Amino acid sequence: MAPLLLVLRPASVLADKPFVEDSYYALTVARNLGTGLGMTSDGERPANGFQPLWVVLNAPLYAVAGGAREGTLRLVLAFQGALIAASAWFAAGLARSLCGGDAVRGRRAAWIAGAAWLASPHLWRQSWNGLETGLYLAALGAVWTAYLRMDRTRVRSWLLFGALCGLSVLARIDAVFLVILLSGAELLRGSPERPGRIARAAAVGGAALLVSSWWWIWNLHVSGSVMPTSGQATGGSHWGEWSSVKLLLDAAGAGLAPPLWAWSFGGEPMSWARIAAGAGVLALAVRWAMRQAREPDGGSRAAWLGVSALFAAALGVWYLASSRMNFFYPRYMSSCAVLGVPVLAAWIASLRPVAAAERVLAPAAALAAAACASGMAAAVNSPDRRAGNVMLTEQTALVRKHVPPGEGVAAFQSGTLGYFVDRVVNLDGKLNADLATKGSDFRAHLRERGIRWFCDDATLCRLIRREVPGETWSRVDALGQFELWRRE
Repeated sequence: MAPLLLVLRPASVLADKPFVEDSYYALTVARNLGTGLGMTSDGERPANGFQPLWVVLNAPLYAVAGGAREGTLRLVLAFQGALIAASAWFAAGLARSLCGGDAVRGRRAAWIAGAAWLASPHLWRQSWNGLETGLYLAALGAVWTAYLRMDRTRVRSWLLFGALCGLSVLARIDAVFLVILLSGAELLRGSPERPGRIARAAAVGGAALLVSSWWWIWNLHVSGSVMPTSGQATGGSHWGEWSSVKLLLDAAGAGLAPPLWAWSFGGEPMSWARIAAGAGVLALAVRWAMRQAREPDGGSRAAWLGVSALFAAALGVWYLASSRMNFFYPRYMSSCAVLGVPVLAAWIASLRPVAAAERVLAPAAALAAAACASGMAAAVNSPDRRAGNVMLTEQTALVRKHVPPGEGVAAFQSGTLGYFVDRVVNLDGKLNADLATKGSDFRAHLRERGIRWFCDDATLCRLIRREVPGETWSRVDALGQFELWRRE
């Protein structure tokens, strides 16, 4: 209950932490969709630079709240709290499944997994920031829970499972790699059960493609590519850069052993500790997969562990090679927790000291860890009045003070501003297909759309200060690190 106190906090700080700047890109589209404007960020042109399922599920919240900007954020926070609880529940069930028929050890592992999930500042931070990560983790937990429990002898079960995989792709599109690996695993798996391996692979891949197809069609319509504009605008590579490789390994270690992650606590030694812990958990997963493969009923569990490990590796290679946003690695690799937490919990549950102390210590320790972590999450995510969301207190305040209602305004950093002000044009390409895919000159883009106002931090305002023949921009006002400019 402690984190849910954030839902009841005063309106003056409601839009601050744990919401982050990028979360408002998706929430702006969700608000427009919920109020009947469609999937657009500026109310004029279609957008696709977001994870679709998160937007679609939040749109009804804005419809119910009548499009209220501040008030609906309370509903979004409550929704994210429910998703964290669901993720912990799935992690507990997956840990129990690893213990096979040992009910006592399975119950012990479930308690440990649930407590470990809720006791992780890393998972709280990634799941409760206004972005899609909490939904994605819950979706992955649901996928693997369904995989282990499904009736593998019926084609209908495989089709339904493939549809669930398609929803996970809509939660975050990098789950495409998971669908490919799952389909490949079933294709290669020499199981005598019916349906056959080709039918199983086709059912999973085909159903997932069908469920997610509307999103790929929408992307082609908006930007001419299946890749959303957010991915195109942030494309790049850190392949071969040791500092980025190490950062990614650290992020993967944080996902595989999330209770060890606490921001930059411990500096370099803690970073290597997380990497070592992640490697240890991954080795445990591989060892457990080999053990499960030898058991008569362990094939599905072995496939889960093996495919999850390959999925983590695929994500690492993909983001190193295709994204320049290396500071997002902890969020991108947080999906490793769906593998790491159950494996770690099942291993701890098998230790003799844990078994000996179970009756007295385990339930109390699990509840205490969850309660303390909840209070900690509420404390560390509460707004810091010295370093809150300056896009709200400075950038948005400037625009509200000077820009007449109904007039368009542009910004490179337009997440928070676009949520609280209408007709905000995004210039970094994340939600603007014209700039993400065509490489257009942003000043020409502003002239084309009749935008006369620009507001961003002083560094980016240097771009608008450059002299261009026949075009003059004047500074209107400044607040903190932000400046407001107008084209004469």
